[in-house]
Amino acid sequence: MSFHFDEPIAGNTLDLNDVVSFTGPGGADLRSQILRWTVSGSQATVHFRQQFAPGAYTLTVGPDIRDLADNPMDQNGDEDRVKRTTRLRRPSESCRRTWRCRW
Repeated sequence: MSFHFDEPIAGNTLDLNDVVSFTGPGGADLRSQILRWTVSGSQATVHFRQQFAPGAYTLTVGPDIRDLADNPMDQNGDEDRVKRTTRLRRPSESCRRTWRCRW
């Protein structure tokens, strides 16, 4: 799942601890399925083992993600996080999604 921010991300500020939660259908905790982060410019991608169960998948990240000027996503200290949900409708689909995020 990829997040597109409105400015480039400092890749060294992202690690698996930045995934607050990753849940699948029925609320299953899928954090153990996450493999790694990759960053390219303003796009940060969470890589995880392919999921096939139909239903809602929700990924919450933050708040200590920073831009290249070392500005945190959570600039006012109120624990800003990005939470997004995608739906897998058929078992033949796989769960992949891109979201746009503003600083």
